[in-house]
Amino acid sequence: HSIMVALDATEEVIEAAISQRVNLLITHHPLIFGKIKKINADDIVGKRLIRLIQNGINCYAAHTNFDVKAMATLAASMLGLEAPEVLEVTAIRDGVEEGIGRVSDVYESSAKIWIEKLKASFELENVIVYGDIDKIVKRVAISPGSGKGMIEHAIAKRADILITGDIGHHDGLDAVESGITVVDAGHYGLEYIFIDYMARVLEHKCNDARIITCKAGVPYKII
Repeated sequence: HSIMVALDATEEVIEAAISQRVNLLITHHPLIFGKIKKINADDIVGKRLIRLIQNGINCYAAHTNFDVKAMATLAASMLGLEAPEVLEVTAIRDGVEEGIGRVSDVYESSAKIWIEKLKASFELENVIVYGDIDKIVKRVAISPGSGKGMIEHAIAKRADILITGDIGHHDGLDAVESGITVVDAGHYGLEYIFIDYMARVLEHKCNDARIITCKAGVPYKII
């Protein structure tokens, strides 16, 4: 009867779901990523699971399936990329490529212009940039989420700039030396678009259910 949509099943989100008397919590990121051998309150994940079980809340995560079927296309659309190609192909179905990230040819402009467009489109206060912000960009790649593994795919697809998240120090250095500009917009910064998208789908599909969104925001502060 009542569904909450969030990016992560954090303690804050779960407590909000409890207070709203939610029956189902739908997130993008799974609550359980690694192995779990026991469930008790001494463990962070176990504590969250117990709270869900105690309050009769089902939890479903649409993670890599959503990444492949919707996230990249949605992000590319928000950035204004036209006729994008798949950045990393994970499957070919009926002759159509599916996979993670998107890449597209664009009108020639500077990386700085694309960075400002990104910040405006995704309502971001700041981003981290590795590489030359004044370089001429003719091809843009975007891959929401943790994208350090996507740098090689962006280079292979001849992208001048890759927009993603979770870029480490050494990954950034390697990218700069490879000649590609990489923009780290944060993991939450690009993937929070899941929340409103999924809420719209549920409102269309589940006419009798109450749909609630919970946007917890980035888990860090820049001071």
